Amino acid sequence: MAYSDYGAFVWKNGKEITKECADTTYYLMKNGKSKKWKKFVSKELEEELEAQLEDTFQAGGHAVLQLGNFCLVFYKACNPQLIYSSGKKENLEVLLMSKYLNKKLDLQIIGYTLGSNEAINMFEIRYKEDYYCVICGYQIGNGLEENETSKYISKHIRFNEDLKDYYIDHNVNDLDIVFDKLGRKDAIKFQKYCLRKFGFRPLFKDIKAWDFNGIKYDIKEILRYRREIKWLK
Repeated sequence: MAYSDYGAFVWKNGKEITKECADTTYYLMKNGKSKKWKKFVSKELEEELEAQLEDTFQAGGHAVLQLGNFCLVFYKACNPQLIYSSGKKENLEVLLMSKYLNKKLDLQIIGYTLGSNEAINMFEIRYKEDYYCVICGYQIGNGLEENETSKYISKHIRFNEDLKDYYIDHNVNDLDIVFDKLGRKDAIKFQKYCLRKFGFRPLFKDIKAWDFNGIKYDIKEILRYRREIKWLK
């Protein structure tokens, strides 16, 4: 599972495990003829499971943590979802409540947004003796590592071994202004890409074809992208 505009970074006990957990899917298999669910299996077994897909449902997203008999699924800028091996699904209002605690699972999640546009969220997860961090949102994470926001996160994320918490090391009082500016830089980069692909390229093609209606439309698109870049600066 991959989504071009959104992504995630994942860490466990201070070590990045993004490639293991990002843009992945787990399948919850039934136990033979039993109506009870048995276990989650990773997408690597997908080919072996094709004949049984009618007896499965999926836990997939920009980041998936497979923890014991449940999965935590992170998608876009939404709250995480907890999917049990029993088949039960639970939407966790972490961002609204700031904290989720499940004593039975020995699971705790703290979540908050990065930036005023609420397009990127940071979640700190404690499951038993392990400490995870998931940062999920727009234009960051797996496959988007070259974006300014992704590079900033990778460079400045820290794990405090004593306090067992994650934080972004920065030198301003308001972290939102940092992510707002980084977001604008990435948006400008994307608009410039669109300007080339959907503005200048079609224009050159229509000029060669003497398509005057197409040329007129292309020029309007070019001016629109240039205005958007101007206001993002």
